[in-house]
Amino acid sequence: MPGSRMPLLTGGLSLAVLITAVAAAPAGAAALPCQVPETDRHKITKINLDGDRAKELVDVFNFDGAESPVTELMVCNSVNGEFLRASLKPIWGPSPGSRESGLRAAWTGDLDRADGRVEVAARNFISPSAGEELVILRQSRTRPLRFARLQTIAADTVTVARPRGRAAYVSAALKANHSGDGKAHTETWTYRPARGRWVCATDCGGRPS
Repeated sequence: MPGSRMPLLTGGLSLAVLITAVAAAPAGAAALPCQVPETDRHKITKINLDGDRAKELVDVFNFDGAESPVTELMVCNSVNGEFLRASLKPIWGPSPGSRESGLRAAWTGDLDRADGRVEVAARNFISPSAGEELVILRQSRTRPLRFARLQTIAADTVTVARPRGRAAYVSAALKANHSGDGKAHTETWTYRPARGRWVCATDCGGRPS
């Protein structure tokens, strides 16, 4: 983790290979069930993504079938009272850490309070020395049951707070040996509508805002 940046390290299968392996079924194919084998640590939210009467199911989970942990995001649509898979994609990993690394927490909702679209934030632990990464994705405008990566925030520990009626903010703690100025910091990242993402606002530890 040189300087103030902690790049995501990968090992084993590439993310591109994993995306190909678990991509959602093409249009016209038989509907797939809302489940994936060899998974755990599920963080499930039922939320309306497409404006119809039924809520969709958003499932952030650890896929344990690879050589090392991979965090995945699955969206399931309610069809005749049954949840069927609408999209599935790896969003983080494979982790270079132990089998206990990977997904620690996830938050789903209108996190930016800006345009009504839903965001998903997944907190992933790498190792005590490499720290954590928070991956933030945003709902597509044109295909509301799919999400695209927005940004990644790396720190020794990183978490999300959701104050009532306001945009969520991110707390990112940096140890002295991982900050730009050699001092420990607890950064606060707030949502900037003009930038369309979360930006470090206070105690930034030498990282660019």
